[in-house]
Amino acid sequence: MRTTEPFTDIEHKPIHIPLLDHPKPPPPAAVTNRLLIRVQSCITITSVSLFFISAFLLIILYQQTSTNSALPRYSQSDRLTWERTAFHFQRAKNFIYDPNGQLFHMGWYHLFYQYNPYAPVWGNMSWGHAVSKDMINWFELPVALVPTDWYDIEGVLSGSTTVLPNGHIFALYTGNANDFSQLQCKVVPVNLSDPLLVEWVKYDGNPILYTPVGIGLKDYRDPSTVWTGPDGKHRMIMGSKRGSTGLVLVYHTTDYTNYVFVG
Repeated sequence: MRTTEPFTDIEHKPIHIPLLDHPKPPPPAAVTNRLLIRVQSCITITSVSLFFISAFLLIILYQQTSTNSALPRYSQSDRLTWERTAFHFQRAKNFIYDPNGQLFHMGWYHLFYQYNPYAPVWGNMSWGHAVSKDMINWFELPVALVPTDWYDIEGVLSGSTTVLPNGHIFALYTGNANDFSQLQCKVVPVNLSDPLLVEWVKYDGNPILYTPVGIGLKDYRDPSTVWTGPDGKHRMIMGSKRGSTGLVLVYHTTDYTNYVFVG
């Protein structure tokens, strides 16, 4: 029978694993210094954070206080009141455009202007109307002129008013016709005894002027106030253009209804 050989001395030798070398513990003074540095760092970070948080809260508080004290709270109906003009005329709502005729009648200053009664954009052009005693405080009146006939159905455009020496009043305006050609028309107040001149009526013979030969159908508008020159002739001018060149067309009249082109 075969016997097993005994283990060698190496196999029987105990195994000893040396311990790792550990550094010597720092002295107590060094530990204390490290703790102080960490504490100081924490205090610094906390102080900076509190500073910025406090500043942020103070800014918010200041803004709220300033808003509450400087601006009143507006309801939905009047929230834009503070944005309105102080001295210049402005409608309560919707789109306004060119001033179209100013006159003084029986103690009132009258202002007519391009106006869209239905929306805050250009369109449905009519003549708005306002009056004032001092040209600072204005009172809105009913719309004076609106599109009603074929010669102005696409808009009652810009024009002017004229007060004659005998006190009679009339207005000229450009009508935007149903084919968008621009024709000149006349209106007069219904009642000259009315200081507010609320009602106006269109001349039965409108339009009183058609576009001259050589002028674009959409380039003939804005009749001016009629004035009397040194020669005694009554004149009115119109804006137009030929190609890219602007033109001023001059007319004479003897009855303020029939106009003769002179150049």
